[in-house]
Amino acid sequence: MKLKFPQDLAIIDDDPTTIAFAKQVLKSVTSFNVCTYTDSEEAFQDIRNKKIQFVITDIHLPGVMGDELIARFRKLPFGVTTAVISGTDNFTTALRCFKLGADVYTKPATKNMYKEIVRQFHNRIYRWNSSIEVILKNKEESRKQHSKAQSATAGKSRQTILFVDDDEYLREAVASSLGQHYQVRLASNGQEALGMAEGVSLVITDINMPEMDGFEFIANLELQENYQTPVIVTSGFLHKKLRFNDLVKQVIEKPFNAEELLTYASAILKATEGRKSA
Repeated sequence: MKLKFPQDLAIIDDDPTTIAFAKQVLKSVTSFNVCTYTDSEEAFQDIRNKKIQFVITDIHLPGVMGDELIARFRKLPFGVTTAVISGTDNFTTALRCFKLGADVYTKPATKNMYKEIVRQFHNRIYRWNSSIEVILKNKEESRKQHSKAQSATAGKSRQTILFVDDDEYLREAVASSLGQHYQVRLASNGQEALGMAEGVSLVITDINMPEMDGFEFIANLELQENYQTPVIVTSGFLHKKLRFNDLVKQVIEKPFNAEELLTYASAILKATEGRKSA
């Protein structure tokens, strides 16, 4: 579904001076309702209960490091976009935060830094909503064409795509679009998808999911003997800069539109068929 303004924005820092500075900088930002926390556990409970999707956090909090907190966010059933503010002495932890999908910024926290973080949050929301508008526009047409496509391919064997994402609405929209051309299996997390991956022609998976994330899911696929099904990774974070195994043929940044996903899927499936027949 589309994200509406204003969104809640949680700021977590055990330094009251930093909290006061952030509130002062962001007081004129009407697109976010700023909630501040000095206690990480209180923050996590509020984020979970209120389904807060945007967080700015210090990397070093009493009793918990930033990467531990982000790992807990990733287990929530809704997506949390996180910006971490790190000192130069926390490089290893900062790298772990980055690998968990957070954007990392270096102290000292400045007015321009907070404005840049909010700008990036805005961009994510606008890109996501634009994609949803495209999907909604095409959805009705997809339904009308679905029966026509089924008739045209009657008697023919259609390739099967496994789409893995914890967003129920996105699963439905992608199934409607790709279903015009391929058979589609749907899974909400990596654990569920492992039992559905056999016999498919292509796997498309998100990274940030509960139960089993995309990294672990792909690693498990690679462990299966002679498993060579190509994989497309979709992610709202910067995972395309990270190294995946050889199964991954494409990384698509979220939000994406239906046409973009179909183009990549078709190209990879054609290339795979070409190698098999060569």
